[in-house]
Amino acid sequence: MAQIGAIGSIGLIELSSVAQGYVVQDVMLKAGSIQLLLARSICSGKFLIVVTGDVTSVESALLARPQRDPP
Repeated sequence: MAQIGAIGSIGLIELSSVAQGYVVQDVMLKAGSIQLLLARSICSGKFLIVVTGDVTSVESALLARPQRDPP
């Protein structure tokens, strides 16, 4: 767990699908040097992801998108 004083930036994203939440979490963690603070279902069908790291890494993680399989 990150120390409160050591957190540079916090990013949060809420998704309307638990399955998609796991995919997005994986992509976010691979996109930048971030630390996962929380990833869990918050109510029926919703998923919350909270990450921390330096500002640039958190922004990159929040902007990362899963690759779609070609048709």
